Amino acid sequence: MKHEKTFSIPYGDLKVEARLPERTTVIRRTTPPMPPLKDVAAAVREALYNPVAHEPLSKLVGPKSRVAIGFDDPIGFCPAQKQPDFRGVAVGTVLEELERLGVDRRNVRLICAVGLHRKWTTRELAAVLGEEIAYRWGPSALFNHDAEDPENLVFLGETKRNMEVEVNRHVIESDQFIYVSNPWSPFNGGWKSAVVGLSSYRSIRHHHRPYPKAAGKSTMDPKRSAFPKLLNEMGEVIEAALAERGRRYFQIEGAMNNSAPQEAVRVTAGHPPQVHEKTLEILQAQHVVDVKGQFDVVVY
Repeated sequence: MKHEKTFSIPYGDLKVEARLPERTTVIRRTTPPMPPLKDVAAAVREALYNPVAHEPLSKLVGPKSRVAIGFDDPIGFCPAQKQPDFRGVAVGTVLEELERLGVDRRNVRLICAVGLHRKWTTRELAAVLGEEIAYRWGPSALFNHDAEDPENLVFLGETKRNMEVEVNRHVIESDQFIYVSNPWSPFNGGWKSAVVGLSSYRSIRHHHRPYPKAAGKSTMDPKRSAFPKLLNEMGEVIEAALAERGRRYFQIEGAMNNSAPQEAVRVTAGHPPQVHEKTLEILQAQHVVDVKGQFDVVVY
């Protein structure tokens, strides 16, 4: 039609052609990509032994430790990234270090944090973890979180604002719980990894819903939005439950640049809030683009 133009729009691993008005504004990155890490596995290993506000991995586990490793599900990273996937490299490196520290592989569990998303097949998990891990670990050791299995969940109580906190049992009952996150936006990472990815409808309903009296602050605004505040309050309940058992939650986050495909530029490990602050620095510097004016329709 007249006054229309064809635009090529990324769609998963493909692209679709869309006919839009000629006056359509294309928002592009304005900041050059940060240089990628030369050795992602080495960066993960460095983070494990020099964590932020946390004891290093070597002081957290021993030969008799029962360890659970959670990781973002395949829907949790939308932009294409350079292979191998950061989550696979990070999980693989953690497994190597656990073995070096004497942890029996039979006492390790790998949990895909699907939240209320659908469960993923072994083939799909291989796209995240790599075929060696995905097919070498049996279904009792590598599995999807089940948000509808009451025997799989533990209720920890409520936040000071009466938000219920219910999570996968492995988060609380393991001798050490480790989470590998690859946040692609400020919406992801931090305490969200557990209180959403490894939770249930009972907890998720408190923040994944419209608010009648919302202040209009975007969930992508980590400083002003109510969303991360609620998640952090829920995280504090998990932290208190673990403290009663003499344990602490251990988070690993990989931050990506804005190249296409994206590449890892920083790995941080340790206490979730402080770890996520480091990731937010990269997201702010690499992925935030100033846009002038108001638009009626956004296509992405």
